[in-house]
Amino acid sequence: MAAVSHRVAQMPSQHSSMAQDLARGRRTEIDALNGYVQRRGAQLGLQTPANQALLALIKPTEMAILEGSSDGYTAVR
Repeated sequence: MAAVSHRVAQMPSQHSSMAQDLARGRRTEIDALNGYVQRRGAQLGLQTPANQALLALIKPTEMAILEGSSDGYTAVR
């Protein structure tokens, strides 16, 4: 239990790999992960609403950052 408590205490300072990619101005792995699930689901005739939502949330931010938006939220053309 002590190990879990120690790990939880460290979490506020931890950042996901996608957040680290965005902070460094790099593409994330969203297309490889959630994009693949969405494409594969479409091939199989399955809906993947959670993956579609994640793509819809992350891709505009990723593109804004890659195109030089300082806030990561500015709409892209």
